[in-house]
Parts: sequence; structure tokens; C-alpha cells
Amino acid sequence: MNLYITAKEYVKAATGQETTSLIGLLGYLSAPMIVGAISVPLSAPLTEPIAAYDNVTIFDGSSSEVVQCSAYTNINATAIPVFASLFAHATGTVICTDGTDGSLAQAIIEGSAHVERHTEQPLLTTTYTDETLRLRSMEAAITSDGTLYFRPRQWPVAAVTGLSILLFSGSTLTLDPTQCVISSRARSVDVPVINSTSSGISLLAALPPLTALEQAWLQVTYSAGYAYTSLPWDIKRAAIILTSNALADRQNESGAADFRLGQKQLTMFLRGDATGETTFEKRAYTLLNKYKRVS
Repeated sequence: MNLYITAKEYVKAATGQETTSLIGLLGYLSAPMIVGAISVPLSAPLTEPIAAYDNVTIFDGSSSEVVQCSAYTNINATAIPVFASLFAHATGTVICTDGTDGSLAQAIIEGSAHVERHTEQPLLTTTYTDETLRLRSMEAAITSDGTLYFRPRQWPVAAVTGLSILLFSGSTLTLDPTQCVISSRARSVDVPVINSTSSGISLLAALPPLTALEQAWLQVTYSAGYAYTSLPWDIKRAAIILTSNALADRQNESGAADFRLGQKQLTMFLRGDATGETTFEKRAYTLLNKYKRVS
């Protein structure tokens, strides 16, 4: 589960949203957690009890997770017993429990998922194994000077660890990924020196002048995305806005375009707009459009 902001970051942001009733405990890990840990160490003692099966959300970028409390835990406890965690987490990682009237953590989970629905790709570092691209296409090609060019579907490309060409004959040419040169925009890759690591296969003999009738595919294993510590601020800002979009339903449970509460009137949808997008969504999409997946 990828989370693009923490509950601490959302609370500090200028959102205008009420969050006190959506938070039980908001703090940090006082010690690291290992994979399979059954206790969440707290940086400060509990000020209110936590019931069995209540959620504890750990905000840790691409290693974020929700663990459940395994037993009733009273105030002044310095750790929460939980069912085994899936990931390891460092000291200082932000944690949050649900409040009496809702869950800020759940809204952040929805907001972060909304980011990926719009961009059509994860924006935190992810490994993609054996992505297949058709050669002699806009996705992958061998140029007249013998340079291999390809554009993976996910970006920004961080590293290429596996590269091979599948020929229609059934032969596979395993190439040397260390020859890859990632473009400055991290959207495309050039391989100026095509070295085959497959024994007994001549690359030049296997790749004669290719015609539109011959078929071949490129298989790529690579990692793409940003490390959480270097995540661009506009992505974080979009996650904050889309979290507010999820929380806005608390005041607008009917999903109305306009509604009034006493002297307060809010407009959720622009007049005459047939897209069904809220003003929150339009603001967030403006920030996220440049991060959409390569189609």
C-alpha cells in the first residue's frame, strides 16, 4: 500500500478540515519494528484505551500498512500489541489510530489510492518484472546505427536490471542491462552498445534488417518511481487535496453540487460542469497530470 503523505503532514497542512474527532493516537515509533513484529512501540504513552481489532496505521511510504490491535490496551501503555506486521519500519515512523467519529488514516489511504487512479501508475519506487514491449514500434526499436531504444510504461525509470529480446523463432537473447543509458527525464532508455550475454548466439546474425512482417519483443525488468524522501511536493499536495475530497463527504453526504449550512454555503461542483469532478479533484488533477503513466 503506497501512502503519499502521513497523518502528521495532513494535520499540519492548511486544509480547513476538522481532524480531532478522526484521530485517536498520533505519534511515532519509539523503536524499529521487524517483519512479523507483534508490538508497536510508542514514543509517548497512550492517553486513551485501544480496543482489540482497532486499526493502527503505519505511514511508511511504499511499506505503509494497517495492523490490528490484538488485545485491549489501556491508557499509559507504551506499546500496542498487534497481529504480525508485513513490513519492517524504522524508529520515528508516523503511526495513527482511528478517532471517535471516523478515521483520518482511512481518508489518507483513499486519497493516496485516488492519486494512483488518476496517474494510472504508482509514483513510489516499484519493481516491474518482464514488462513486454513490441519491437519495431513506438515503445521499442533498434535504430539504423544499432542502438536499442525503448520506453517503459512506468516512469520515472530508476534502474534497469534485466533485458532480453524474444524472437518469433523462439530464441531469446539476454542482453547486458549495465549498458542502459536512462534519459534525463527518466522516461526512455537507450542501449548504444548491445551486448548479448547469451552464449552461442550471434546478435548481428539474429537481428538482420527487420521488416514489418518479422516479430520480436523486448522484455524489461526495471524499477520506477520516486523514493518517499524525494517525492515531489506537488504529488504530496495532490494527496492532501484528495484526502480532503474524501473527508468532504462528512459535510456533503448526499453528494450535492451546492449545499447550505446556516450562513455557510459550499459549492462542490462548478456550475455547468458535466464531468462530475469536484473542485478538489480538479485542483489535484492539475498537479498530477504531468505524472500520468506512459500509454
